Amino acid sequence: MEKVCLICGEPFNLFYPNQKYCGSKCKAVAKKRQAQKKVIKYREKWGIISKEYRYKAIGEAYEEHGNLMNQHQLGKGTSSLGPHRNENFSEEKELIKKELKRLNLNS
Repeated sequence: MEKVCLICGEPFNLFYPNQKYCGSKCKAVAKKRQAQKKVIKYREKWGIISKEYRYKAIGEAYEEHGNLMNQHQLGKGTSSLGPHRNENFSEEKELIKKELKRLNLNS
């Protein structure tokens, strides 16, 4: 009796009544696909983002906003301190105090 392989679509002779694949290569491909489906289902269930999606999101953010080192120019950095020290010592001191307060590092 002949049956068509679910992976490659080639006809093959059955050795067992419940055989689905023509050989070991197609069987291995089917197992790999099944394992990938399980991983996707698990990630969807627990809300885990895949690396590919994460890298894609990072790339899109990079295209939209540019290099993260340039974020201080856009005013989106995490610090009120600039890349260079202020010439006025008292202003620099106040900026440092403000940053310490923002980070809850007051001593």
